[in-house]
Amino acid sequence: KGRLIVPLSRTTGRRNPAGKLVGGPWNAFVIYSDDHGQSWKRGGLLPEGEWASESQVVELADGRILMEARQTSGPNRLQATSSNGGQTWSKPQPGYQNERGGSDCPRLQKLEDGSLLMCLGVGRQTRVAFLRSTDEGKTWGQRRVLDPLAAGGKPKIWVPSHVVELPNGSWLVQAGWVSKGKEGA
Repeated sequence: KGRLIVPLSRTTGRRNPAGKLVGGPWNAFVIYSDDHGQSWKRGGLLPEGEWASESQVVELADGRILMEARQTSGPNRLQATSSNGGQTWSKPQPGYQNERGGSDCPRLQKLEDGSLLMCLGVGRQTRVAFLRSTDEGKTWGQRRVLDPLAAGGKPKIWVPSHVVELPNGSWLVQAGWVSKGKEGA
């Protein structure tokens, strides 16, 4: 509907002298712009959503915004919706349960047919899982896994930074990797 929405998270924690973040929960929110990015406003924090970070958002068919967020202290991702473009959020509910409890930095997007695609790191982020929802994120279909090691890839892969749906319905995936302290793509 013309609104730009960027998911973010914040913490009230502080870094100790060793540089480790201590105290304070993480919480997810969005910033939004109604003037093509000339100015930005902060939306509300997820209510009761402490320990939520690494979120993604997508617009649903009825105009609501769905947020998927990492729950850093539980087995499921968190889901919340906003009916006012990110200004306020519903109480978070348990979402997809990942094999390693929570998952990291997902990619969430709407496909041409209106279904949702979520890509996330699994197995200590050495593999990437792809899940599709045909009911706007209420349930997620069969998981398909990209295993770069099986294809002779690098020892560590991060979650896809870009997923493009091609005209034939297949997906082109770009993901970065880290191997022995060196980053690549």
